[in-house]
Amino acid sequence: MFEALADRLKSEAAYVKSQATYSIRAIVILAVAALAVVVAIGFLIAALFVRLAHVFGPIEACLACAGLFLVLALTAMGINGILSARHKRMEEARRAALAAAAPSMLSDPRLIMVGVQVAQAIGFKRLLPLLAVGGAAFVLVARSRTRGSGAAP
Repeated sequence: MFEALADRLKSEAAYVKSQATYSIRAIVILAVAALAVVVAIGFLIAALFVRLAHVFGPIEACLACAGLFLVLALTAMGINGILSARHKRMEEARRAALAAAAPSMLSDPRLIMVGVQVAQAIGFKRLLPLLAVGGAAFVLVARSRTRGSGAAP
């Protein structure tokens, strides 16, 4: 029985190790591909600059490339602002949903158990008048808060 369990654990560990090796390999390959794309874009920009310098002159080529990169930077900043605002709205909605779905204190089993123990210790016959007084005090406080906030009585 223990041998079967040990064999199963060994096979699962080997699978996890092979998956980790595959993930590292995939990350390295993707990093090399990303580097190749960056170098290719750099050569394209250099070719654009040389062509513009040949046709319009070096100063105009520098200004054109600077303008191109300025437009790209402003576009990236705008997209970042839009995505940041969207992320902030989604985070606020998530927090509101969590707050709405949060269980109340009355659904906590430990709190209910403490309440039952207190009721047993005091006695249910003595507890009813206390609950009535507490409920009346709660109603009076709620009523005074409603009047103070400008709502109709």
